Amino acid sequence: VLPSPRASVEWIPGWKRDVCFRLATGLYYQAPFYKELRDTLTDELGITRIRLNRDLKAQRSVHVVLGSDYYFRAWGRPFKLTAEAYYKYIDRMESYTVDNVRVRYSGKNDSEGFAAGLDLKLYGELVPGADSWISFSTMAARQRFVKPSGISNQPSDWMPSPNEQRWNFSMLFQDYIPRLPQLKFHIKMQFADGQMYYLPNVVRTAASGRHMPAYKRIDLGATYVFNEKTAKFMRAPSAKHVKQWAIQFEVFNIVGWRNVNSYFVLYDAESKPWLSPNYLTGRRYNLKVTVDLR
Repeated sequence: VLPSPRASVEWIPGWKRDVCFRLATGLYYQAPFYKELRDTLTDELGITRIRLNRDLKAQRSVHVVLGSDYYFRAWGRPFKLTAEAYYKYIDRMESYTVDNVRVRYSGKNDSEGFAAGLDLKLYGELVPGADSWISFSTMAARQRFVKPSGISNQPSDWMPSPNEQRWNFSMLFQDYIPRLPQLKFHIKMQFADGQMYYLPNVVRTAASGRHMPAYKRIDLGATYVFNEKTAKFMRAPSAKHVKQWAIQFEVFNIVGWRNVNSYFVLYDAESKPWLSPNYLTGRRYNLKVTVDLR
């Protein structure tokens, strides 16, 4: 039995009805799956065998989130500013390494960690009837080994977690032609710090990690909506069960930036590592049709 108590409270002060504060906390468990249960054992002959670690415990974390929403009007249009600060402590963690595109779990509850950060997001209608937003996030994530390999059983030094992303900026802007409001255009941008990377089969320390190059992406798209107000055929009896349908065309990563996902590591005769990057998907085209039934 893994109890997971959670609580949240929300407060709207009497002196400001368009401001809301909220506090949430809870205890969470993440049950291990098969790849996490696998434990590798190497004998004195150098033969490695794999067994399931049936003593592996579920990873446990405590969350605390403090947030607020502020509603206001600017330039005659509604806006909403959301801010959230969070802290998360995790124990009974299972460390992992990334080898090329393969994730290797240690199979042991060998580490602990924490993450703390701030999320800011501004929603608004820069043009009536079209939502847009802009957001900025910052996060620090640390991890240490509780029982590192070696003679000492003292915890290791704190080091950046593999999932640490120190900053992230993104935005979405939508617009439409005034005489053709059913045709909307949007642009989405995202720029983020590269995640931490550690060489596989190397003792992990605070100085051995490095950040991948920053993530960059810009998407463009257009959406045309058909309903009773914009298309005559939608008022026909044969279309009575369809509320509206839309067709959307998007170009993902229109600039074609090559974002690094991981590295393929090669070693030369002097055991010096050489990193060959694995890139994420480049420019792609997407066509989507959505139907809303009554």
